[in-house]
Amino acid sequence: KVRATIPASLTQFSAIGFIQTSQSNVPIIKASNPILATVANGKLLTITLTNYGTAATGGTMTAASIGATKSTASFPLAIPDLAPGASFTPVMPFPGNLGASGTTVFPIVTVKYSGTTFSVSGFSVKVP
Repeated sequence: KVRATIPASLTQFSAIGFIQTSQSNVPIIKASNPILATVANGKLLTITLTNYGTAATGGTMTAASIGATKSTASFPLAIPDLAPGASFTPVMPFPGNLGASGTTVFPIVTVKYSGTTFSVSGFSVKVP
C-alpha cells in the first residue's frame, strides 16, 4: 500500500504516479518444486529455477544453504543460460544433519546471471 500527498501548490500535475518494483531489463529467477531426499551420505535438494525476466546468460551457482548448513557442492558451478520462461533443475548435496524428520526448512540458493547476483529464497521443504 502506497500513500502520497500532493501539495496544493502542485495542482498542475496529475496525482497518478508510477513505482518501479524491479528492473525490467534483468533476469528474474524464482524457485519452485523443492524436494529434499535422503541418500547414503546425506541429503539432496532438488529445485526448479525459472527465469521470469529477460534472457539469463553466463550463469553460475555460487552458494546453497539450508539454515546455517552449507551445501557440500564445489562452488561456483556453471549453470545453463535461460531464455525468458525457461527452467532448469539443479541438485545440490547437503550433509545429513538438517533437522528432525518433518521439520520445515528454508533453503537459499545464490546464482549469478548476466552480471546480477540473485539470492533465491522464499520457499520451504520438509526434512525427510
